[in-house]
Amino acid sequence: IPASAHLEPLGEGRVAFGGATRFVGVLRPTPEGILELRFLDPSGGPPRAAAPGERPAAHRLVVTCLASSPGSLYTGGGLLPEGRGELRRWEAESLRLIEVVELSLPPIAIAPHPGGAFVLTSEGTVQVLQFVE
Repeated sequence: IPASAHLEPLGEGRVAFGGATRFVGVLRPTPEGILELRFLDPSGGPPRAAAPGERPAAHRLVVTCLASSPGSLYTGGGLLPEGRGELRRWEAESLRLIEVVELSLPPIAIAPHPGGAFVLTSEGTVQVLQFVE
């Protein structure tokens, strides 16, 4: 896990992480007491373990924040020189990508609320996002 990683508990002993690199992973304990590592697929497929020496598929933007709510994991990322960002919403159980929301500014924090999320941007503004279930 990168030194600048962000961590977010997902329940059932699972923990999501992301950081200065462009991937998001989930650690999950197995019944045998082993920690299993899976990387989320930025194209929306199921998460999978990387083979030894293999690099996981990278997200388009550097992950800058993570948050979770019952049923969802949120990842936010951005590139400061370009001044844009995005929020990705994943289904918490299967960890499949639900949607990608383009943001005009990079996010630095996400706070889920019923039906959506508040996103704090790099310029200190808050965007209110609503999701259709």
